[in-house]
Amino acid sequence: MEASEPSKSQSKPSSTEPPSKRALQLRDAQRAHRERKAQHLKDLEAQVQQMAVQTKQIDQLKEKVKALEFELNLVKASVSACPSCSQVAITLPLPLPPLTEVQVPTPPFNQQELFDTLDDILGTPSNQSTLTATPTQQLQPQPPTAPFPIVGDLLDFPMEDLDTFLNGIVPRMLTSEELYGPFEVDTARLLIQTIPSLKNCADANRLFDLLVEHSRTTDLAKTKTILLGIIRAVTGVLKQVTEEDRGAWFELVSVTQERNLHHFRYITQFWGTALPPVAPFEINPMTPAHQLILMYKPLFLRIPSLAAVPHEVDEFLFAWARALEHQESQSFFRVNVCVSKMVLLCSVKDRAAFFSLFVEMRGENGREVDALLRKLEAASLE
Repeated sequence: MEASEPSKSQSKPSSTEPPSKRALQLRDAQRAHRERKAQHLKDLEAQVQQMAVQTKQIDQLKEKVKALEFELNLVKASVSACPSCSQVAITLPLPLPPLTEVQVPTPPFNQQELFDTLDDILGTPSNQSTLTATPTQQLQPQPPTAPFPIVGDLLDFPMEDLDTFLNGIVPRMLTSEELYGPFEVDTARLLIQTIPSLKNCADANRLFDLLVEHSRTTDLAKTKTILLGIIRAVTGVLKQVTEEDRGAWFELVSVTQERNLHHFRYITQFWGTALPPVAPFEINPMTPAHQLILMYKPLFLRIPSLAAVPHEVDEFLFAWARALEHQESQSFFRVNVCVSKMVLLCSVKDRAAFFSLFVEMRGENGREVDALLRKLEAASLE
């Protein structure tokens, strides 16, 4: 009988009770909550990235609006009519047909009837001898008076100083000092004393003087000479500053630009209008100047403020390569326009990175740059 009975299981009885239906529901609800939370975090991260891109685009549009407003003010200042021209237009008499003779007829009337009417009104006899008819009178024409000779005589007076004459007739372009006030360099002169390697640097003081001088003129020949002096002064400062003090120097430059932002935008716009951009060309990897484009373009694009404007980086590198390869003065001046534009596009934090990379790239071609500077300075003295 015992053999026919089924054998009982030898496993230990489970001490845990099977999960109830309520526990299973709670576990599923917690898993679903965790999944929803993870998805919500992913959506938030995507939204943050999208808003960051939109913020960058808004900042770029704001900079573009500021640049357009600056250009508009510049054009308004350059084409506004001078007061002397409008005064001339007002004082010049209109052309009239020549006056030969003006007839002033006397209206016909009966003299006796007039006397009788006066007697009735006044009640006294009028003295007829005191009223006589006036015959037709003739007015002789008088020559018109003008503050200065008209028509042919206007071009006949001697012009001893043509520039003075043209300045009174043709409106000139206003300087940045006239538009935005004095160029502020007092802060920079104080901060330069805190940099040990530049405490007694004559090139730094010369640079500040040239920036002030640039803000006071719009003559192209004079500004070219000033720009050459600025480039030479910056070169001297970079040779004198130590690696430990470069960060402080870059910070000083950023502070000076922020305190004179309108002036630097004016200078950039002035030279950007005067100098055409360098057209892109085919890159030859075997040419040393072209190798710089391939080497430094990705490095400049790593700077956050310049990552969104690769065309500005391309224009700067093409101008640099063309200036060094062909020793072109116009391309070399355009390099400085591109540098100013890129600095204005950079945030204050990114300017130090840009300056550091630019100094490094310039060091790769120090001899070529110095040779081109000497060539331009010699040409300016001729």
